[in-house]
Amino acid sequence: MISLLKTKKAYFFLMDAIFAVVILTIGYLLISSNTPKVTTEVPLTMYLDNTMELLSTIKVDDLCIDYSTCACSNPKLSEYCNNNLILNANQTLLDYFGELYNTSNTEEAKELFYNLTVENNLFRQDIFGIEFNINGERIYSNTDTYASKEQSRKLISSRKLIMGYYELPNTGEVKFWGPYIAEVNVWE
Repeated sequence: MISLLKTKKAYFFLMDAIFAVVILTIGYLLISSNTPKVTTEVPLTMYLDNTMELLSTIKVDDLCIDYSTCACSNPKLSEYCNNNLILNANQTLLDYFGELYNTSNTEEAKELFYNLTVENNLFRQDIFGIEFNINGERIYSNTDTYASKEQSRKLISSRKLIMGYYELPNTGEVKFWGPYIAEVNVWE
């Protein structure tokens, strides 16, 4: 009777060991077969997220070494500073686009967006279509027609709420503007 119990215990132990080996083998095969896909291509969403993050975190004074002499690292910002188009230098670039939109300087906003994104190779025009809107009004687009945007299967859009203020230098009056919705669309 005792020897019969010992052989049953041995069978259970042997079956348990076989199941454990099978489970460990399947787990090893699953883990070893999942190799990460290596690609040099950056997803379109990452381009857009990085662009919006860049525009909404960098302030105008960060790009200008000496605001009193309009010495900015970006030549377009230096030009706008010399022309007294920057009313509040302590705001982000995205907010500055809203300021230009509010003061009816949409052409300057278009030129600055082009300068920051396309001229500085943030986006390649031969690969990506780019459109920048404030409150539904198109400020910049690198395509003249909506045909390529509507035909693209990969359209990514990002929106941010922008608002701000500026002080009129002559009177000292503080004007608030916004809120506006700034939207950047990117497609292949």
